[in-house]
Amino acid sequence: MKTLIPADRVASSLCGTQKLKPGAKLRKSRFCVILSCEDGTLLYHTLTGELRLLMKDENLEQYHQELTDAWFFVPENWDEVRFARQIRSILAAVSMQGKEKTSFVILPTTDCNARCYYCFERGVTPVTMTPETARETAKYIAQNCGGKPVSVHWFGGEPLFNKTAIDIISAGLTEYGVDFHSRMTSNAFYLDEDTVRKAKNNWHLEQVQITLDGTEKIYNRVKAYQDVDKNPYQRVLQNVKFALDAGIRVILRLNMDASNADDLFNLVDEIGGRFHNHVGLSVIVVLLKEFAGKIHCFTSDQEAITRSDYLQKKISNYGLSYEEPMLSGRLAVNKCNADNDAAEVILPDGKIAKCEHINCSGTVGSIFSSERDENEIRSWKEPAHFSECGECALLPRCGVLKRCEWVENGCSMTMRYKSMRILEKQIYRAYQAESTKRR
Repeated sequence: MKTLIPADRVASSLCGTQKLKPGAKLRKSRFCVILSCEDGTLLYHTLTGELRLLMKDENLEQYHQELTDAWFFVPENWDEVRFARQIRSILAAVSMQGKEKTSFVILPTTDCNARCYYCFERGVTPVTMTPETARETAKYIAQNCGGKPVSVHWFGGEPLFNKTAIDIISAGLTEYGVDFHSRMTSNAFYLDEDTVRKAKNNWHLEQVQITLDGTEKIYNRVKAYQDVDKNPYQRVLQNVKFALDAGIRVILRLNMDASNADDLFNLVDEIGGRFHNHVGLSVIVVLLKEFAGKIHCFTSDQEAITRSDYLQKKISNYGLSYEEPMLSGRLAVNKCNADNDAAEVILPDGKIAKCEHINCSGTVGSIFSSERDENEIRSWKEPAHFSECGECALLPRCGVLKRCEWVENGCSMTMRYKSMRILEKQIYRAYQAESTKRR
């Protein structure tokens, strides 16, 4: 048996070597994910982060004690859920960030040139960042990053609806000597060739996520752009090419519900044919969540999963699948910006929030003041507890937050399924990487 990834150092020290009572009956840990591979069987522990490879000519009984010491086997009556939550809580406390803020989601505006029926910001009064607030934003980041590199995520609304604010903030960060890079979530309608050049050189833009809702006819209808343009669909695809040619990574997000599922298969064919030789392009599938009361739901979660899987296989056949970050022994203790002390969301009026989905987030302060609402900040760190957690292998890695509106109706089967498929791919990639080293 080989150890491909050692256990997380801190998690391992907290768990220690398992001590058992004499005669204790054991079972496989709920947090042990088992996958077959060419060389045998992969065993990954989602709490400790350890990955082992059991060769074909080996069996579990040979290493039963060793695996028990490492928590792959536990007593039948062991409360793993309680234990995992205790470990995660301690890990979070141990890895508490300093006072430096190094990750920022910035909303230059909450306004948008599209009118998508599924938008989570429907009904939100549009607010646009003024030049003065943009200058203060750059100053605030420079004063609070502690000289460390900064990550900026331009969000909205449609962030390119207010390029002026992005220009001012980027120029300000450069003048203050802040080492920064950025990414963006955009519909790319305004991502023309001149904007791409500026984004690459001045905004330090490395990646943009762009949503496509279907082929030309469906896309143009769903987006319902208020701008006058002969064909927004073709315009956006041209802008995708501008970004790729400039060396900016592009993630095409395909939003799926029952109304456009069939058309997305045709869309993938178009994307694959048009961009098959472009480096830096990947495609993801996202099942739309009910935010605005207008989502065309599938008849069941299983139907949604089946259709999504089929589309993902088609994407993979074109070599356009998105690769998740490599698996490592280090366990992430932050789910997102909301529970990360090093991250903040800056709204167009200069207020600071913990979640970019502004219709559900309370503000915690402002860039114009050092005062913070600590109770509000703590409330964003509270984990969600669901009945499904007790049997879920993903619990130690999950960290879903109670205030996240994606889980306001509970943890769905589609969410768990997607998360498990991602983890399985990461496990297999880690195995492949180690296999390559051994050759």
